[in-house]
Amino acid sequence: MGKTGTRLDPPVFFPSNLVEFPPALHREGRSIRAEFYEPELDYALSRVQNFERLGNYKLLLEEAAKGLSLAQDDTEKVRFLTARAAALGELQRYDEALRDYNEALRLDPQSVIAMTNRAVTFLKLGELDAATQDLERALLLDPIHGVARLNRGNILNLRNESDSAVREITRALESLPIGPEQGAAHLSRGNAHLMLGNYREAIGDFSVAAKCYPDTKPKAFCELRKAIALLDSGDHDGAFQAIEASLELDDESYEAHMIKGQLSLKHGNTNDAIAELTQVIKLGAPDSTISQALNLRAEAYTKLGHYNLALRDYDRAVELDRSSSAIHYNRGNVLLLTGDVDAAIEAFNHALELDHRNAGALNSRGIAYALQEEDFELAIEDHREATLIFGRSEAAGSAFRNLALCYAIAGNTHSAAESVRRARELDPGSPFNEQVEGLVCLYQGRFTDSLALLSRVALVIRTTDPT
Repeated sequence: MGKTGTRLDPPVFFPSNLVEFPPALHREGRSIRAEFYEPELDYALSRVQNFERLGNYKLLLEEAAKGLSLAQDDTEKVRFLTARAAALGELQRYDEALRDYNEALRLDPQSVIAMTNRAVTFLKLGELDAATQDLERALLLDPIHGVARLNRGNILNLRNESDSAVREITRALESLPIGPEQGAAHLSRGNAHLMLGNYREAIGDFSVAAKCYPDTKPKAFCELRKAIALLDSGDHDGAFQAIEASLELDDESYEAHMIKGQLSLKHGNTNDAIAELTQVIKLGAPDSTISQALNLRAEAYTKLGHYNLALRDYDRAVELDRSSSAIHYNRGNVLLLTGDVDAAIEAFNHALELDHRNAGALNSRGIAYALQEEDFELAIEDHREATLIFGRSEAAGSAFRNLALCYAIAGNTHSAAESVRRARELDPGSPFNEQVEGLVCLYQGRFTDSLALLSRVALVIRTTDPT
């Protein structure tokens, strides 16, 4: 391997000795024709192939251009055109790539490689119909072409035809060589299984895919996908192990840090969550992902009582993503905790402008209205609407408890008692049910019952928190 200027040239292998590399012999009728090598042409082709292995696409383009200037027949031209088009595709110069593929197919209308590669370019451009036409033509010429069948499976998955995608990719695996090609197929089939909710099959495919790739980054991505499948299946411990394995292979994956941050927050490891979500922000993720990370980190800061830090993160998250109802809602809750009721109402209003069915925002705005000049009519209206949107979910219990308190203060003790009953029915495990019922009894004049209920609440508080 030698140096020319500052660029590193790959090793080149081409016939240079006719004793070691005799000319190819072809029978033509009763005669035998010897095909002698063309060193300059073979040298260019060898360099193109080696630059492709090294991923040096800019130098590949130079060498392919030289090869095209030397090529005499259409077969040679097609090889250089196809290689150059593939490099252009890697450099995201798709229009130029398509021009080369079109020219290759003009010279050889039956080039399966050119058809398949052009389909991949169409796929990257989102032109699924054009990609499908090329792949179907390629499979008519070569029914066992694994790469063509794999990409056809990918298109089916993009079209939400995941059952068909699984079948197509399974057929592709029959003819793909062991290695990265099979890794790509298992990864794609795993994604299709994941869309279908076949978690065990998806996890199996992602595990096999990781073993097929020799390089660490693709392995890390397979572990990441496995973590997502485990998370969706409810296996949080398994998901955490998979995401740790992914980060050991590639510590610069913001997606993996994001998932680890979410899991850490869910498991109550608040400081770990903050550290992981900070990494997401530092790694230069897209704005939408950074906004999510800030939203989650603010939640962690809120759990620690660091409201100023939480509000700072929410403000920045809003700047990056003004379309998120959830961020405005979460920001409003922190403002409510700090006692800034007017600002909290404004935040909840923003959340509801973006999503009028945000039941959490309605429920929290109802609390804010009750605190703001004791506007219980507006509070009752918000809590009632929140109960309708929450439906029969456990979350409806909070809205019914808040509704009970507002009804009781407004003097409608009958509706207050009914709201407590609904809260107990929908959220029986909440420690706040007895507290709210005790307060409702107090407004009803049932002082003995109120004292008994609130005494039990006080006993539970003393037992669970001696301080």
